Amino acid sequence: MIFLTYLLCTVMTTAQYVECYNNTDCWEYHEKKYCYVGTCTDNCPPGYAQHNEGREPWFTCKCNHSSGFHEHGIFGVVEGHNFTDLAIPKCKCEEHFCVATVYATGIGYTDGLIPYGKPPNCKADPDRIPTGRSQFMFYLVIGTMIVFLFVNCRSSSHVIYDFYRYYAIYIIASIAVIVFVETVYPFSAGFTRTMAFGIMIHNSSEWNLLIRLQYGKTAYPRVGANLCVMVYYVVMLVAMAVLPLQYLLLFSMIQGGFLDWSLLFFVCVAAKMVKDDENPQPCIRKCCCCRTMRSSFICAFGFAALTHLVSVEILFIGFAMNSPSVIGLGAALLVPMFLVYTFWVIAQDRSIFMCGPTLFMNYEKRTGETPDFKLVPFVHTTQLANLCWQRFIGNRYDDYGHESELKILVNGEEVAEPVQAIEKAKGVQIEDPESFKFGIEENDCCCGGLLFSWLPIYWLVALTVVTVNACLIMFIRKGTDNGGCDTGYSYGAW
Repeated sequence: MIFLTYLLCTVMTTAQYVECYNNTDCWEYHEKKYCYVGTCTDNCPPGYAQHNEGREPWFTCKCNHSSGFHEHGIFGVVEGHNFTDLAIPKCKCEEHFCVATVYATGIGYTDGLIPYGKPPNCKADPDRIPTGRSQFMFYLVIGTMIVFLFVNCRSSSHVIYDFYRYYAIYIIASIAVIVFVETVYPFSAGFTRTMAFGIMIHNSSEWNLLIRLQYGKTAYPRVGANLCVMVYYVVMLVAMAVLPLQYLLLFSMIQGGFLDWSLLFFVCVAAKMVKDDENPQPCIRKCCCCRTMRSSFICAFGFAALTHLVSVEILFIGFAMNSPSVIGLGAALLVPMFLVYTFWVIAQDRSIFMCGPTLFMNYEKRTGETPDFKLVPFVHTTQLANLCWQRFIGNRYDDYGHESELKILVNGEEVAEPVQAIEKAKGVQIEDPESFKFGIEENDCCCGGLLFSWLPIYWLVALTVVTVNACLIMFIRKGTDNGGCDTGYSYGAW
């Protein structure tokens, strides 16, 4: 440990910033070949093409015209250094979208999309405050999502397909898309092929949830959802490998936004199917908008679906604009979305676990001269430990563990009551209070009906809306002629 600490201190004190004034400085002092605006490098920045000067090891970096990048002036005096003699060009995308090679942490090199008017080599500057703030937001969102994941996994049933299980999968997939979006470093790119993989994981969980809500959770819809997800993976993987990057972005926006618009339209279609009875969750029904099951569904589920739709729209705009701040804002909105979704799931399943034992019991107080307290099983539970307790232990005694009138004598001495055989134990009825156990196919709303034997009409409405929406985001020019790097980024090389 002492040696490791000494080595770390040595590296920190001997590290120096690799800067240069010309190519000769890089070759003589740093064994690198090219001086790009004061930084020695062996590779041209993203968006540049390498051109040999006829003698090794020298080369020059020029804008890659084949990728849509063209010269936009040259670097002059930068931080007191004159680079006019090197004639280093500034590059800018002059097509609607250009493609540059960027790097994703933990994955490797990948294609990145640069919008019109943006430079291809905007590199994160660790000395500026906005980069540190975005990293803090990234870790904060991931940490909060892990807390939500723990609560949903802890509360999910071991017997039924409850909403806790569905939203736990949803949270895991959302963490994946945040990681794939936020790990493109150090160069900025609005959208990459690796981001499409994260979007695919996220949307697969939404397909699972949407099929559950539309068709219920009997065996046939569950099997159909699994097959749908597998086919969806194959289609998305082929699209990721074959489609050009700009068309892959359009395809990702359409198929991803379709699911979010469908979940929002589902609120309008399925609201009248939810009973208008009193909300069984005492903590939530005190809220003015959640006093009944119907109002809780409309307010909680509707607000969460709307929040997620807004977050996705912001993410899509950030992808098209290549704006890290806009992308970060869209990712941060996932936190309030899952918070509201969790409140709705609590009202559905009527219990929540976080810390504490697996066996979910409740205290019962009996009044009298000497008050007696005892533990009784919770009224509604689908936890495996509670069901086993009620079936194999609780039903053996009339008073849940109090002294029985039956006394057994062995050799004249009183002994405890023998264990009852399992085959003689009584069964336990399991209550499933969730809504949409059999879907909403019987809904007579015109938008909630089926166009064919399996296709809901509101899905087609959602597909039409999101197609128009995605085309507007995709084809409206987002850049400017004089656009440079955003705050926290500057021109850089590998």
